[in-house]
Amino acid sequence: MLTIKDYAKYPFLKGSANILKSIPDLQKPIIKIIETEFGERSLELTKLRLSNALYHTKHPINGLPEHEIASFFFARVLISIPASNKSLIEKFITYETNRFYNSYSKEQFIKKQEIEADLQIKSGRTSFSLQEYIPISLKLIQTSARWKLVNIPVYKGIVDISSLSKSKFDKQTDNPEELFFKEQIKFKIRSTLPMKLDKETKITLDAITSEIFGQYYTSVDNMDYGEVTTSNFPPCIQHIINMIQQHENPTHMGRFSMVSFLHEIGMPETEIASIFQTVRDFDLSQTMYQIEHISGKQGTQAYKCPACDTMLTNGLCLGKENSLCKKVKHPLGYYQAKHKFSLQKAPEKK
Repeated sequence: MLTIKDYAKYPFLKGSANILKSIPDLQKPIIKIIETEFGERSLELTKLRLSNALYHTKHPINGLPEHEIASFFFARVLISIPASNKSLIEKFITYETNRFYNSYSKEQFIKKQEIEADLQIKSGRTSFSLQEYIPISLKLIQTSARWKLVNIPVYKGIVDISSLSKSKFDKQTDNPEELFFKEQIKFKIRSTLPMKLDKETKITLDAITSEIFGQYYTSVDNMDYGEVTTSNFPPCIQHIINMIQQHENPTHMGRFSMVSFLHEIGMPETEIASIFQTVRDFDLSQTMYQIEHISGKQGTQAYKCPACDTMLTNGLCLGKENSLCKKVKHPLGYYQAKHKFSLQKAPEKK
C-alpha cells in the first residue's frame, strides 16, 4: 500500500487529493490558507519547488509529507497565474517529471506496480493503440521526426515503438520506452494545467507570484544589447530569417519568435518589416501592423521572445551541437553572450 510518504514523492497520484481533503486548513479559501501556519510552511516549499523548476536550482523539498503534497498543489495554482505562462508551465512539468522518475527508478518492483496502477501507466511498454499514442507523441514529434507515425511500424491500429531502440537517441541513457513513459507522466501533469482561477484568487496571490516569477522575467529584460549585430544572432533566429529570405514559409511560432527577438534587441520595426519583403504577396501595411502588435505599439503589452525550452518544444531549436546554446536558456542570453565576447576580442582604440 502506498503511504503518505509515497504521495509526498509522487504528489500527482490520486491518493494525494484524499490527503489534502483531510487537512482542515486546506478547506478554507486560499486567502485564509496562506495566513495559517500550515499554509506558510507549504508555501515556503512551493517557492523552493518553483525555483528548482525555473532556475535549475537544487533546493531539497524537505518537510512534513502533508506540506510537500500541499506545495505541489500551491505550485500548480501559482504556475497558472502569470500571463504568457506556457514556457513556465513546461519548465514545471519537466521538473516534476524528472523528480518523479528519479524516485520511481529506485523503487522496488512491487512499489512500482502500485504507482503504475494509480497512474494507469505501464513502464516498458512498446505497443500502443493509435488513440493512446497520438496525444502523447505530439510533444515528442516536435523534438524529433523519429516519433512520427510514418517512421514507426503500425499494424491494425497498434503502434510499435520497439524499432526505435535501433535509433541513436540524444542521450545514451535514454531509450524509447523510457522516453515515452516520461512523456506519459508529462501528459498527465499537463492535462491539469493551467488551473482555472477566479479573479479574486489571482489578486490575492499577486504579490507571491511577483516574488517568484519576477526574477524569471527580469533575467531577460532591461538588458543593454548594444548595436544590432546579425553575426550575434542565435542559430534558431538566423535560420528563421534564412527561411524567409529563401522564400520558404516558417511556422507562425517561428515568425513570432523572430519578430519579438529582433524587437527586444532594438531593431526598428521598419527594418524588421524589410526582412519579409521576399515573401509572396508581401503587404507592408499589414506586416507593419503585425510587427507593431508584437512590439506593443498597438496599445498592447509587448510580447517577449520565447525561451529556449519553448523553442525546443516548437521544433525551432537548432542548438543541439552549439556549445554556446548549451550554456544559455534564452535566445537573448545567446545574443548577449556573443555581444560580450565580441567586445572582449575587439582591439582597443588608440
